[in-house]
Amino acid sequence: MKMKMGRKRQLGRRVVLCSAIVLGLSAIVWAALRLVNMKEVHLFDGLFHVETVRVEGVSTDRAADVRAVIEKQPSVSLRELELEKIREALVQLRWVKEVLLRKEWPDALVVKITERAPLVWVEEQMPSEHRDRMPAKQGAGRYRLVDEDGVELESLDHPTAGFPVIRLNSISNIPDSGQAGLQAGIHVLKVLAASGMEAAVLADIEMEVRDAQEIRLRYQGLPLRLGSGDTEKQIRRFLLLKPELLAKASQISEVDLRFPGRLIVKSKAGFVGAYRRVAQIKGEAAPRPYTEGR
Repeated sequence: MKMKMGRKRQLGRRVVLCSAIVLGLSAIVWAALRLVNMKEVHLFDGLFHVETVRVEGVSTDRAADVRAVIEKQPSVSLRELELEKIREALVQLRWVKEVLLRKEWPDALVVKITERAPLVWVEEQMPSEHRDRMPAKQGAGRYRLVDEDGVELESLDHPTAGFPVIRLNSISNIPDSGQAGLQAGIHVLKVLAASGMEAAVLADIEMEVRDAQEIRLRYQGLPLRLGSGDTEKQIRRFLLLKPELLAKASQISEVDLRFPGRLIVKSKAGFVGAYRRVAQIKGEAAPRPYTEGR
């Protein structure tokens, strides 16, 4: 009987001791988590210190620029890194188009960069009455190399080969006419590229843009004029007759694509002719009468 009572007391003491240990550990863990969440004590920062920043999608030099931006962040703990703030800082680099960030526990940050791709050289030609009054930009060249969004990537005094050129003739009394004209010119280049135009031919294009309604360019020596309306249809209209127009390019002063269903061809001898058979392009309105003074 006495042995049984002794065993019960012994078991009871063990249960009490285990319960005390469990409660004590729980209290310690709870307190530690409270302190961590309150950011009063960073118990785990040593475990999650950023040891590796892996940059994907860019050259070695630009990867170094990315790392330099990240190293300016106030915390080096992976747990505390604020990805949105890092993304905002990285897109300030003008050659960065998009940023994807990912934490890889326990100690790595992965950065995937999409670079802006240069598309066209831009020359802005101010109206003569304003040109002399505009201060020159310090360190800025006459030509700007921009991407498809019009974001400047480089500035030089002379355009280098490999990219087309857009010359903007800004209209002084229309706000933002230069920006609207640039976007219209870029859209034309995108349509030409999507039509299958050879990269070498596209790179040789020189375009003059007054506004979205007045665009002139030279295609292999052939002067084209585009304007308001569906740019895709205007380009398709030209491509249907491109071989025979190029064959007569030396005799042509302008191919006007602005009117639905036809091309207006002006010869250097002064003759004006209209090709009507392109009116069969799907979705085009019926041809309107053409007058030379239009």
